[in-house]
Amino acid sequence: MNIKSMLTMSDKDAIRWERVRTRGKMFYILRKAALFTLFMLIALNVSEFLFRGRLLEFSYVHLCVFVVLGFLAGFTEWWSNNARYQTYLLDKKIAKGLAL
Repeated sequence: MNIKSMLTMSDKDAIRWERVRTRGKMFYILRKAALFTLFMLIALNVSEFLFRGRLLEFSYVHLCVFVVLGFLAGFTEWWSNNARYQTYLLDKKIAKGLAL
């Protein structure tokens, strides 16, 4: 995978991103934050169980850290995908203008 393919968006990706955008930015970021938090809490407990033979007690610190990191990851992913989508639209507009 090269850098250009990571920065550009295919037609299929653009259609998928249009559907995601219709739900809204906050829904996307909240969903990503929730999934990230859930995954990290499960991964932390599984690793604790495998290496120490016990489960962790509930910790608000872990929960808060994972929620904040989840929000940051969701926001960053939204920002990145939206920038790629805007570039895609601009490229399509330029290609259409040159085709005339």
